[in-house]
Amino acid sequence: MIYYLPDSEGANKRRTRLHKLLSGYGKWTQYSVFECFLTGVQFVKLQQQVEKLIKPVEDSVRIYVLGAGRREADDYLGFPAT
Repeated sequence: MIYYLPDSEGANKRRTRLHKLLSGYGKWTQYSVFECFLTGVQFVKLQQQVEKLIKPVEDSVRIYVLGAGRREADDYLGFPAT
């Protein structure tokens, strides 16, 4: 999971909360990148929690699902980073 939140006071608070949330699900690997090995139930729960936390018009969260040696479709929440 990769995320980008703009540099503002509100986004900084959301970034801190998002980092803490993701730390409970996976390993922080680099800046705003987390590697998570999740069951289907955990994935849905995490996605719901992230959706509640972010502001979709400002924030971007990208989820790359990998499985069985193939890259499945990626998903993003919020406005995709350019």
